[in-house]
Amino acid sequence: MLIYDHEIKGIITAVIRKSIYGHLVLLIFFLFVVHVAHGKVDKLSSTNILIDKSLISSIDWKDNSTLQTITKRWSVYDGNQNRKGVKIIQKHEFLIFDVHFIAELIQQKKDYSYAIFFKPAFTKVKERKVTQEQIDKLAKHIKDMLGPPLKVVDTSFGSKETFAIAHIQKEWILNNTRILLDYSAITTYNTFISAKFFLRLEDKSTSERLHDLIYLKFDGQEKNFESENEAEILPTEPFIFIIDLNSKTVLNRHKLPITIRNNIDISDDYIEAKWEDEKNQVSHNLRIDRLLGTFAWEIHIKGYEHEKKKIWGNYTKLDGIPDNKF
Repeated sequence: MLIYDHEIKGIITAVIRKSIYGHLVLLIFFLFVVHVAHGKVDKLSSTNILIDKSLISSIDWKDNSTLQTITKRWSVYDGNQNRKGVKIIQKHEFLIFDVHFIAELIQQKKDYSYAIFFKPAFTKVKERKVTQEQIDKLAKHIKDMLGPPLKVVDTSFGSKETFAIAHIQKEWILNNTRILLDYSAITTYNTFISAKFFLRLEDKSTSERLHDLIYLKFDGQEKNFESENEAEILPTEPFIFIIDLNSKTVLNRHKLPITIRNNIDISDDYIEAKWEDEKNQVSHNLRIDRLLGTFAWEIHIKGYEHEKKKIWGNYTKLDGIPDNKF
């Protein structure tokens, strides 16, 4: 029988790795919001964009003079330009709550639009930690500065009693500027392990908004092919998948990622996702028709040409995961 909530140790490992090495976007104005009492720390006197909410609101992304005012003390970046689709123009380092961060002025290669991005400045993987106390302080500053976000997307999963990854994304709009905040943290056996947070400021007219999660309930029928002979068509048990357009990932009903390598193709007409199990022995191909409300899912066992399963039928869009019936 097909397991819909897959056993995916490999996926959990990959998600941890992705969380540790950074795929999150959530700390930008924190780097400006806090004045750290250190003799060598930049007091941000000329880059106080996040100290002054009105300054963020006044940014004109079509007028470079605004950005030049903010980044005039930043260094010209002369390092490797190996980030896909992006050119780094300037950078600056800040110390916030005793953690170093790098601020970057970047330019998108596809449309030449600008953005300000903040990321941790760690040089060793083992140093990539932020304490719970630091997170609490950052969260308070966000709340005090920006107020309630326009949108919140939560893809956290697991249990703190055993293993859990918290992943929260938030979006604000201040006049012409879109602010995207991305935060993740790992907890095991009720012990806080580490957290990452990044933030991005960019032109709201050229940047992609934060998308709500799409909850889909699938009903249909299935065929099991164990030989060249035609198999009996049977009804399949209903199952739920979640589509995360922000990370281009398919999640199961518990928000555990099924696809983890951006191997998903999204258009206005369809969504097609491909993935393999943790040992790369079983391949999956799921195609969702966004216009007709139908789906087709093929599952193949590698090395056995005729051993496969086909599931097809209709889906219904839900507002979220249904509550327990009892």
